[in-house]
Amino acid sequence: MDDLSRYELIYAPDSECALKCASITTASVQEVLTNGEVNFDKSKTKGETHPSYAVEGTTKEGRSLRLYFLKRDSTYEVTGGVDLKDLRECDCD
Repeated sequence: MDDLSRYELIYAPDSECALKCASITTASVQEVLTNGEVNFDKSKTKGETHPSYAVEGTTKEGRSLRLYFLKRDSTYEVTGGVDLKDLRECDCD
């Protein structure tokens, strides 16, 4: 989590649909980064050129979110997210 807070955060172009579908704002992303924890069972870190981390946390509104981050050279890229209490289907292909 310390590593995530030190690097620049960018949003992948295709993450917009998933975040919008789950009603996840940039403020919610920052809250989860501040208060969340990495779920290593849902992350892909071993043997990956660009490791992917699933970070879970609760917002001040009580929403339980899981956000996905891809580590690049000098940035972390938000690649998507879900509300763990409202797993709706989104057509984001």
